[in-house]
Amino acid sequence: MKGLLLLTISCFVGIQCNSPHGGNPHGGQLLIWELTDKLWTLGDLDHNGFLTLAELEKEFITNFDHDGSGCVVSHEFVHQWQHNYLDTHQASVHVFEHFDMNRNGAICHDDIAALFTATDHTKDNLLEKDEFDNLLLFVYGQMPLP
Repeated sequence: MKGLLLLTISCFVGIQCNSPHGGNPHGGQLLIWELTDKLWTLGDLDHNGFLTLAELEKEFITNFDHDGSGCVVSHEFVHQWQHNYLDTHQASVHVFEHFDMNRNGAICHDDIAALFTATDHTKDNLLEKDEFDNLLLFVYGQMPLP
C-alpha cells in the first residue's frame, strides 16, 4: 500500500506514467511501466518475486561489463542500457550517474550494494517489486527535461 501511494504521488508530481521516457533510433519506445517490468523480469533470475543483491549485480554488472573488469564504465553501461531498454543516450547517462553511487566513473559491487541497501526499505535483504519500481521512478523523476 505504501508503495502504491508513493507511486501515485510520483506520477502526480512529474512522471507521466503512461508516456515514453525515451526512445531509440528505430522508433521503439518503452513506457516507464514496461521498463520496470522488463528489468524486473530479467533481474529476478529464480522467479521468486524478489531481487537479491546477487541478482541485481548480475543484471547491472555481469551483463553490462563488456571488458570483464568487474566494473561497468559509462560507455559500457550507456551502450547496453540503450540496447536492452530502448532508451535515449541522455536517459542512459542519467541512470548511470544515479547507479554510480560513489561517483568514481564506474559501477562496481560497492555501488550496487549501496543502491540495494538504500532501496531495501523493509531491510529484509530482498527487493520487492514496489521497492524496485520506486527506485526507477525516482531516478527517472530526477531526469532533466530535454
